[in-house]
Amino acid sequence: MTKARFPMLTSRLEKWPIKPTEIALFLCFALGIVVVLSGLLVMGYEQVSGEVYSEESLAFGIASGLGLHIGSLLAWLLLKCSNPETKNEKRNGAGRSILVGIVYLIIAYLILLPITFSWKFLLDHFEIEYELQAPVTMIMKGGSPLEMSLMLILAVIIAPVSEELVYRGVLYRYLHKRLPEIAAILIPTVLWSWIHQSLYSFVPLIFLGYAISLAYRNTGNILSSITFHVLFNAINFGALFYELE
Repeated sequence: MTKARFPMLTSRLEKWPIKPTEIALFLCFALGIVVVLSGLLVMGYEQVSGEVYSEESLAFGIASGLGLHIGSLLAWLLLKCSNPETKNEKRNGAGRSILVGIVYLIIAYLILLPITFSWKFLLDHFEIEYELQAPVTMIMKGGSPLEMSLMLILAVIIAPVSEELVYRGVLYRYLHKRLPEIAAILIPTVLWSWIHQSLYSFVPLIFLGYAISLAYRNTGNILSSITFHVLFNAINFGALFYELE
């Protein structure tokens, strides 16, 4: 007799037949191309605008952000081309994967709200200084309609896609079935939370990354985590723009 499994907790991810050296090369290439592209785009912004960039400006955030995420996408594409999918993948189709991403988002959002408030209360109680994520701060300071539109596209579409492909589609997928499951999820999740460079968001993002990983694990299709991430950012940035009006 087979054991009954709760559908939301099942895994459709197979062990990824990829070598550690290939993952190491991916990380090195991603880091190198991100640094180069970010530098070139910032220099290009300076040449076009005739101004020395400010790291707190919206234009700098867009230029450096594009370098980061386009570089990550190029690194993922190279890895994808050199490692075709295995034939025994049991992933769900696009329709169900999108639906699973939406369901996980709704459940996670309800849990995330008290976590965020509790974390903020602790930081305030112990008088620990913290800042919001840089893109949020930049948008709150305002910019031209073009800059605001580009930042919105970057934050709601480009960043979620590139981050999911790298942190869930590569790092978590590689660690899955090579480490205990909680470690396989938490290692890329903590790294992903850390790169946002916001103590205020750190703990909430760890929970969020864990939930996104479960959505991906449940479907075996990265589209589920991309859907989750895109909609989450869209909701939050929509609320931010509403407050600014």
